[in-house]
Amino acid sequence: MDALVDGWFIVECDSGEHHDGVANQTRDRRRDGNAARNKYGSARFSYSQVMFELPWCLDVVASGLARGRPGRAA
Repeated sequence: MDALVDGWFIVECDSGEHHDGVANQTRDRRRDGNAARNKYGSARFSYSQVMFELPWCLDVVASGLARGRPGRAA
């Protein structure tokens, strides 16, 4: 994971170097699924989104945090 916000919201920033290919993408999706099963929220962005669309990325994270931790009342 690239960042953990407020102890429960995972932020992933994917680069081609470490996230291209079926094996890497399968590993990433398994990690996302396990996080969801364990009541973590998450957002996954590409390198270019973080570099060139940062306000949008921050809005996505803020929206996820505003909903509250999965499995708990907000």
